[in-house]
Amino acid sequence: MKIRIYIQWLIVSWLIGLPVILTGRDAPITSASGASVCPGSSFKVPVTVTNFSQVTGISLRLDFTPQQLSESSYSGLNSGLPGVIVNRIIVSPTLHKIMISWSSITPVSLTNGAKLLDLNFLHIAGNPAITFNNTSNSSGDCEYSDESSNPMNDFPTTSFYQDALIQNNVVGAAGSITGSLSVCQ
Repeated sequence: MKIRIYIQWLIVSWLIGLPVILTGRDAPITSASGASVCPGSSFKVPVTVTNFSQVTGISLRLDFTPQQLSESSYSGLNSGLPGVIVNRIIVSPTLHKIMISWSSITPVSLTNGAKLLDLNFLHIAGNPAITFNNTSNSSGDCEYSDESSNPMNDFPTTSFYQDALIQNNVVGAAGSITGSLSVCQ
C-alpha cells in the first residue's frame, strides 16, 4: 500500500510540474529472537535493531496466537527511547497483537544490536511464532520515520522484520528398547 501511494504521489508531482527527488532511506532491521522452551515456562523475546540511525518514530505490530502463548508483560525498555508505549490488544479469540509506539522531535541513533525491549511470554503449547505484521493498516502498523518524519523504506518486509519462532522442548515418547533378554552383572 505504501508503494502504491508513493507511486501515485510521484505521478501527480510529475504531472503538475513539481520536482521529484527520490531520497528514501531504509528502515532499521528489527528482530524478535526465538527461544526453545517447555510448556508452562516463562521466557523473554528480545526485540533488537540494526542500522537504527536518525529515527524519530517507531510503530511495530507483533501478532501471536493466545492458545499457544500468553504475553504477560514487557521489560528492559531502551533508555534512549523515553516514552515508548506498549499495548496488548485482543484482535480475535485466535489472534492477539502487541503494538509498540514511540516518537520524538529529536532524531535518535542506536548501536547495532541494540535492544528496544524484552517481551515476556508464557509458553502454553506447540511451536508458535511471534510475527511482525506489516500488511495491516495499509502497512502502517510496522513503520519507522526518519529525521524529517518521513516513512522509511521497509520493502521487501522480510528483509526488515525478522519473526521469532518458539520451539517446544517437550521430550518425545521413548522408543523401543531392544537387546538381549539376559544381561551380565
